Amino acid sequence: MFQLVYLSFASPKFNNQEDKGLQEILNVANPNNESIGVTGMLLYKGGVFMQLLEGNKNVVLNLFGRIGTDLRHEGIKILVKQEVEGRLFTDWTMGYRKIDNVEIEAISQILPWQEILQMTLNRECVSQEKIMEIFKKFRWELK
Repeated sequence: MFQLVYLSFASPKFNNQEDKGLQEILNVANPNNESIGVTGMLLYKGGVFMQLLEGNKNVVLNLFGRIGTDLRHEGIKILVKQEVEGRLFTDWTMGYRKIDNVEIEAISQILPWQEILQMTLNRECVSQEKIMEIFKKFRWELK
C-alpha cells in the first residue's frame, strides 16, 4: 500500500464559488477513485488543498500526475510519499473536510497551519509524521 500527501493552492481557474468548485471535484473524484481502488481524504481551507491518496503505488502516482496537470491547482508540492502496511481510509473513496477556524486550532496543536503553508512555499521539509497525524485526527472525527 502506498500513500501520497500533497499540498496545492487553488488557481484562478478554480471556481470562485468554493463550495461549487469543491463539489465538482468530489463528484468526479469519488467514482473515479472507487473504480481504480484509491481511497483518501481532501482537506480544504481558503484556497489551499491538502490531500492524502492511498492505493497501489503506480495507480496513486498516475492519479497524482493527472492532478498535477489540473489547471485548478498551482504550486503543488508533495509532503509525504511512503509505503505502509494498510489503508488509513479503508471506507472512503474520498473523505472531505472543509476546514474552519476551530479545526485550524486543532491542526495547529499538531503543526501550525501557517507554518505548513510557509514551509511549503519556501520548499522546506514538513514533518511527514505531523502531516499524517493531522489526517489521522480527522479520520477519527468523521467516523
